[in-house]
Amino acid sequence: MASVESEAFSISAAEDPLPMGATWMYFRGNGHESGRNDSYDRIENVQRYFYVPILESGVDSLPWSGGFSLCWQYIPVKQAAYYTTFFYSASQDTDFSDLRDDHGYVGCHPYPISAHGEGGDDFRLQKWEISIDGQDITDMATSYGRVHTQAFRCEVTDPMSGASALRFYTNVTSADASAQQKVQYSHGGAYASAPPHPSKALVFGNAPWWRDHQHERLSGYIRRIKVFAGELSDQDLLEESLSDSITTAAGANLLWWAKINPLTPDDLVSDFGASRTARWIDDSRCEIIANADVNSHHAFVNANTIGNLLHMERG
Repeated sequence: MASVESEAFSISAAEDPLPMGATWMYFRGNGHESGRNDSYDRIENVQRYFYVPILESGVDSLPWSGGFSLCWQYIPVKQAAYYTTFFYSASQDTDFSDLRDDHGYVGCHPYPISAHGEGGDDFRLQKWEISIDGQDITDMATSYGRVHTQAFRCEVTDPMSGASALRFYTNVTSADASAQQKVQYSHGGAYASAPPHPSKALVFGNAPWWRDHQHERLSGYIRRIKVFAGELSDQDLLEESLSDSITTAAGANLLWWAKINPLTPDDLVSDFGASRTARWIDDSRCEIIANADVNSHHAFVNANTIGNLLHMERG
């Protein structure tokens, strides 16, 4: 069962009080202006996503059954398509159906309202969603060119069945969970006991099952990514989401991977002493943009429009 709440507040990059030296990973959008399936340019060898392997020497280091938590900051840039901020899924060798039916997946990002029969055939308008179970649980409308501090929590509520409570906080403003906009979903439990995919990973920037189709892109800027192997309390997770530092004892204990201010696209060794390193799927990369330069960056300036050729990935 899904429940929805309304989004009422977001802040601009200029207003966000980020530390000196803060940086963003910038990902270009897809190369089409209307967004229908099978209408996108395919660009050879430009998948442009990175992933953190979860399966380590055959051991699942981030199992669904143990719960997990993430937080990040994201500035969406409008594109005529689906999006991918992150997917708990597989990095490669998947066609989506194997994840849905056999191994499990979940992701949180904007989703085109027309795919739900709203807005006619217009793929240029999105709502925030939890993607899971072959469904898209949508909520309030996405706003573009705004900093969204976001968080996701997978809590296993029944260890016997594996039933889980999923919460996606779309725009965190404080550590008071009751005051935050969120998308919620109750998952039946099959994923908690599912065998891990051989390429199980946490993926950022593009959907691995559409790596050749190339249309489910991040399209925007992302930073302050923290991943925790376990169920942080809502308050601890929200506190972590609001800081570039590790701010809670539980967060320090459960930290799995983090990247706050990457210096280069290949600066993917975890911050705060965690041992894991993320990897790019191919030779294509994001760009690193200093926070001080975001407000004048072409994608931010045109974040509410489609047709900025500098942002659109075209062959």
